[in-house]
Amino acid sequence: MSTPLSAIQKAGLLDQFDSAFLLMDFDRLDNRLAQLLSAFSSKARHAIAIKTNPMKSVLSHIVQSGLMLEAASFEELVLAEESGAKANQLVFDSPVKRVWELEACARRWPGMVVNANNLTELPRLAALSELSIGLRINALVETTAHEHYNVSHVSSKFGVPIQQREEIIRACVEFPITGLHMHSGSGVTGALDNVPAVEKIVALAEEINRVLAAASIERRIDFLDIGGGLSASVDQEEMRIYGAAVSAIPYLEKYRIITEFGQWVHTPIGSAYSVVESVDGVGKFRPQAYLHLGADFLMRHIYSQPRKLQFNVYDRHGLPKDRGECFAIDLVGPLCFAGDVLAENVLLPVIDEGYWIEIADVGANTYGLWSRHCSRAVPKIISCQQQVYKIEQERAVIPF
Repeated sequence: MSTPLSAIQKAGLLDQFDSAFLLMDFDRLDNRLAQLLSAFSSKARHAIAIKTNPMKSVLSHIVQSGLMLEAASFEELVLAEESGAKANQLVFDSPVKRVWELEACARRWPGMVVNANNLTELPRLAALSELSIGLRINALVETTAHEHYNVSHVSSKFGVPIQQREEIIRACVEFPITGLHMHSGSGVTGALDNVPAVEKIVALAEEINRVLAAASIERRIDFLDIGGGLSASVDQEEMRIYGAAVSAIPYLEKYRIITEFGQWVHTPIGSAYSVVESVDGVGKFRPQAYLHLGADFLMRHIYSQPRKLQFNVYDRHGLPKDRGECFAIDLVGPLCFAGDVLAENVLLPVIDEGYWIEIADVGANTYGLWSRHCSRAVPKIISCQQQVYKIEQERAVIPF
């Protein structure tokens, strides 16, 4: 019985120093992108969040598939360009942008979308006619996002609160704004949570366009960037229902639509594998398996635990261990602090030194959040497409 791990071992892609590695499945990525495209109108465009998984070969694959990339920093824009993205495939959403960065955007990527985070940013964009300028609006809606990732409250640092309606409309008259942008939060488990926010943004765009027409200004709000934020737990049918609900909003068809999904796309495409360095249970409440991946790779999980991780056990040859009889064990990471614990009291088959643990569905907010704590190397990254495995990035020590 062949598994991805045994196939990778047989192909000789691991050496004695590879105590862990990451696996990116491009077939799963293609499937996820196809689901996203089918859920929305064919006129909608989709900018996939770079920060969620900034691996260059993944970004290149997305670009080659005809989708856009959403950057949260100027450095991510450069990474997108290096991955093959053109100006019409770029959205820049950083809440903190330098003047020189905006000017560089206008020179290097004329026509790209730049979303201003607040009203005070607009004067910096006023003379940059080469850019397609959006204004981020905080729609002030309730969602199922975790409090750490909820950006739709009145004290959020993101966007202009929609209750500042007069100021927003006045800004859209004064400055060359052609789009509105919104994003309510990340890890939203309710597929329809964002619909009220989109409805508010559409109504606001309609009002702005009426004011522009009354003022004899030819410019209009013509695109709506409705963000993303859905949890990977939202399944294909729920995504289809969300896309249909958005498409049914009155007057939405007037506008070009951009989405910005990240974790929903990336989570299922990535798995991580670690050798079990040792198992120790002497004098402890439960046995502990010591792994080579922990809070360095799973920082978000360790600190906020947004979901339970799924683990699979393989023997030294990469073959799966039978789950017929399982025992309680703790899985702990390699970092020198007490909180580096991946799971406690998890039921798994008997684990021995030299076995492998797979952590499934960790393609989002993991590699991109890699921690330098304890100065451990970033593991080798391997890709899979149509059962062909290849090394995308060698194990790398971060220079300090």
